[in-house]
Amino acid sequence: MRHLILGLTIVAAAWLAATCGGGGSGEECSADAGGPDVCGAGFLCMGGECQARCSCGVEEECTATAPECQFEIVSDTGSEVQVCIPCSFTSQCDDENACTKDSCEADGCCAVRVYKPEEALGCCSNLGECVDKLNPLSTIENPDGDPCTLDKCEDHHCTHEVDDPLCCRSDQECTDENDCTKDTCVENHCVFSAPVPNCCSKDGDCKDDNPCTMDICVQGLCAHPQDSLNAECKCGANTDCDDSNPCTLDACLDGKCIYDKANAPVCCGDSSQCNDQDPTTTDFCKMYTCIHQKQKTCTNDGMCSDDNHCTDDRCESGKCLHEHTDDPYCCNHDQDCDDENPCTVGACVDWVCKHTILSDPGCCKASLECDDGIGCTIDECVKWMCVHTPVGAKCCTPETADQVCNDGNPCTIDSCKNGLCDWQMVTTGCCTVADDCMDCISTSTGASCQVDHTVSPPKCIGENCVDNVCTVHSCSEKFCVYAPVVDCCLTNDDCEDGNCCTKDICTADHKCKNEMEIGCCANNGMCNDGKICTADTCDIVPGDCKGTCKHTPKPDCCNTPDDCDDKTCKDKFCQNGNCIYLPQDNCCVHDEECDDGKDCTIDKCTDSNKCEHTPTGICS
Repeated sequence: MRHLILGLTIVAAAWLAATCGGGGSGEECSADAGGPDVCGAGFLCMGGECQARCSCGVEEECTATAPECQFEIVSDTGSEVQVCIPCSFTSQCDDENACTKDSCEADGCCAVRVYKPEEALGCCSNLGECVDKLNPLSTIENPDGDPCTLDKCEDHHCTHEVDDPLCCRSDQECTDENDCTKDTCVENHCVFSAPVPNCCSKDGDCKDDNPCTMDICVQGLCAHPQDSLNAECKCGANTDCDDSNPCTLDACLDGKCIYDKANAPVCCGDSSQCNDQDPTTTDFCKMYTCIHQKQKTCTNDGMCSDDNHCTDDRCESGKCLHEHTDDPYCCNHDQDCDDENPCTVGACVDWVCKHTILSDPGCCKASLECDDGIGCTIDECVKWMCVHTPVGAKCCTPETADQVCNDGNPCTIDSCKNGLCDWQMVTTGCCTVADDCMDCISTSTGASCQVDHTVSPPKCIGENCVDNVCTVHSCSEKFCVYAPVVDCCLTNDDCEDGNCCTKDICTADHKCKNEMEIGCCANNGMCNDGKICTADTCDIVPGDCKGTCKHTPKPDCCNTPDDCDDKTCKDKFCQNGNCIYLPQDNCCVHDEECDDGKDCTIDKCTDSNKCEHTPTGICS
């Protein structure tokens, strides 16, 4: 076991320089040329530079433990200079090299030994020890058998670095990011054949010099859809906008091509959806299509240009890397500027997204443009869109009605009317319990009122709104049943009988009471006094609905026969206020009334009004 040899490690030189407190003259030197003392008294040639020699003065005691004066052994063994680095523990000798075994020897000096390859894989003292005996291709000149690596024994480690990025072992290692070339490995060198006709690898390959078309390369094919940003170029049909991309929905709208994302699993919205977990590909989303681009083999950054203004292209370790810029407004096409905001339309101008705010309903530039006329909402312009935030439990907007106005009742239609929640019972009558069928009515107007089913029991909403006691509501087989209460009223209007002369009152027990006004009439029939000999009429002032009764005596009207004049030979009767006279039997007033039709008698009416028939004597 040898002491630390300067020719084998630089750590010892650094340790000595730190311990001796100086860097010496710093002049270059060679121990092979002039020995260790080539730098002169007080200095030692170590690591190719003159370093201060660690030594003690005559009066000082030299020990291995004195920090200000370390013990030093210098011996000339040809090109090697052995130096004792004093130690007390092995940990003080660690040179941080995995291929060396460090120890503190009995003489108080650090010792180091390089591991053999069979002791530690990948360790070496010379290049010959890097040969892989299990690899039939391994030689002393090419220890790893790989034609594309430069093999070295460096700092006691076998290293194999790629020297030429275009060196290859197989065709798979050769790619130029160009779908239009055939990439092959010929004699361990990548060869890229001439481009295939009508094939593209980037948008720049598709230029057709037509100002009215966009030139796009998608999956090796050129597409030239209409460029709607050019005011002079307009589409006439959807076919004018065909970009040959299955991930876009192509449409011509008002002379402009519109490209929306197709609803298909293979289509993407952003690059994060395109990761194929392959470290050898660069994944990104272009025109809603995932692109998995093989990393191009390169020797310099200039070989890595991808014509994408939004990537930082560089060559690293022989492979092209394309990192997307952090600038969210960088773009290559109009489609890159879709911010999914219905109030803006995006366009790519000079590789920067520009967004124009639309004047459509619901779009805005300032909050003042968002007033919805509803007093219980806070109206704001957020990202060029009007947002109306309700304030209060029952305040709502059409957009928030489903959430704010949900009363939890499946039997109501929940809606927002004029900024307030409205709950309308399902007309077919839906219910789970009887309270779901509660019927509220306004005592001032008679109109139906809303019912708040968010509380238990439910309650009527609105001024003067009460439960309708004139209906009995129940729930039968999930349907509301309403049975009217006979002779029930809620308001005085419910008791209207159509008579102007009655005072219509709904009593506290919800019963109608119609009180007649004395002396009031609305028609002649209301003035009947039950007397036959009066003409009963209602004296109504024009324009009014009621008046007063008049009872006018009827001329020649009777109540009893005594009210009738006596007439000879007549029996008198009073019938319906009229005097009736019927003739009396055997009573006369004139002789003619006594004619018995016989020629042999003289017929005469006596003073007592009796007929008398006297024979003439002529007849026998």
